[in-house]
Amino acid sequence: MNSIAFVPASRALFIADSASESSSGMQHNALLQRIKAQGLSTQARMLLPGTELAYRSASGVMVELIDVLPILADPASEPALAESRELTALSKLLRLALSVTERGQAWPKISRLGAGTRYVARWKAALSGSEKADMARLSHELRMVLAELPNTMLSSERWQSAVTGQRVAYLLLDATVDLLVREACRRGAQVRLAGCAASMWEQRLVSALCGDKPLMLASAPSDETFTQLVEQTNAWSRSALDGAARPLLPSPESWQATESLQQVSSRMLRQAGLLSTVILTGQPAPRMLPTAAWKLESTHTPRKQAALPRKLLDEALQLLRDSRPRSPDQHQAA
Repeated sequence: MNSIAFVPASRALFIADSASESSSGMQHNALLQRIKAQGLSTQARMLLPGTELAYRSASGVMVELIDVLPILADPASEPALAESRELTALSKLLRLALSVTERGQAWPKISRLGAGTRYVARWKAALSGSEKADMARLSHELRMVLAELPNTMLSSERWQSAVTGQRVAYLLLDATVDLLVREACRRGAQVRLAGCAASMWEQRLVSALCGDKPLMLASAPSDETFTQLVEQTNAWSRSALDGAARPLLPSPESWQATESLQQVSSRMLRQAGLLSTVILTGQPAPRMLPTAAWKLESTHTPRKQAALPRKLLDEALQLLRDSRPRSPDQHQAA
């Protein structure tokens, strides 16, 4: 049985108590015990891969990702990681998520939940070619399944295609990046758009990307305007998520705010990058980020004076000549 599962709804890891002895001695791993000490005992349903959505009830401990990250990223954990192939793969994946966030390589994507009016705006990692190859290798080493709490309704449509190794690995990677951005906004400064009402699309999107809840609601399931705005936003970030450094345009086509979406994203990611830098050293997430992380770095260049037209310049020089007092010799010559 898999000893560690990812709980998407809670952005947490579930560590089962009844891990088998074939799991590389995971039950006796000191690092695993340290992780379990950070969580709370609970029951969960392990979603297992197969032709149908099978599950198995298990008891164990659920630990939030923000508490797991400093432990698995701590350089001092290397000896304990070497004892477990599963923990080593998990540490590499979470370190990759921290590194991607530290470099600001994340962009928003909006997804629809079912066929109703609910949409979620989340952050996704933008990986290079070599990082995608690393993810392919990690998906084979990471023996992880999904889990849900007993009071959560099982949805075969939602998780049927996400119980394979590679899909679980990408789901965990993107969830970690998304969590880091939101935790950074919580510990830093909440991002808002100046001059935009709370009901405007742009303000609603920003709130969904940095707040506790990523939910956005359309007025009706057939709201064509809302659907069009979603498609434009996803098209704007698609080129960056496919491997480009940044989106081709500063904002989506219909963006109405004075501040571009690239600028807003940079403000959020700058805070998340600082938080990731702290966690990568093995330190827990601070309660508050330095105020220097709240503002974008701006370079002040000296303002160039506009060049005067030649005719105006000649007239100004002539006025200066005329205003000078004349000498006695000049008066006599005149």
